[in-house]
Amino acid sequence: MEYSLNSLTNTKIIYFEDQNSAKDKFLTDYFLKIKNLNSKILILTEEKISSKYKDYIENNLLSLKLDSKDNSLQFNVFFVKEGDFYKNQDIVTKITSYMLENSYDRSSCIVAFGGGKITDLAGYVASIYQRGIDCILIPSTLLSMVDASIGGKTGINDLKYGKNLIGTVYQPKM
Repeated sequence: MEYSLNSLTNTKIIYFEDQNSAKDKFLTDYFLKIKNLNSKILILTEEKISSKYKDYIENNLLSLKLDSKDNSLQFNVFFVKEGDFYKNQDIVTKITSYMLENSYDRSSCIVAFGGGKITDLAGYVASIYQRGIDCILIPSTLLSMVDASIGGKTGINDLKYGKNLIGTVYQPKM
């Protein structure tokens, strides 16, 4: 089921009840939409999430790349260590440096695949990288579904002063 919040944002919310049977179609449809929108994709995730879905994501993106007539679809997976300690400016710098070194541009997209820490990081990086690029969130927890995914709240921690003190409000594309 797909909902659109057109009166508030351009964000689309996609919901399905039976996760096991709908997961494959859902993720494939997601990546087909991404293929039509962007030239480079950075998937931001944690190892515990990626261990469950990494092969599926990479295989589906690889098949989309092979099906692409101009072979312009490029993707990479960036792993963030587990724990809220890794939601800080140092990680943001590592992600943005990686993107700059690999020539991500304004037509690129960040796909967050994980919980609140990942959706916060992805949204924040997308909002500041080249003054804003597309961000697509695939939240894996209820809190991340309503926090960053719908509200657009993003944030990182300051290791000295506290949690979520640096951030933006940036609506995801999907």
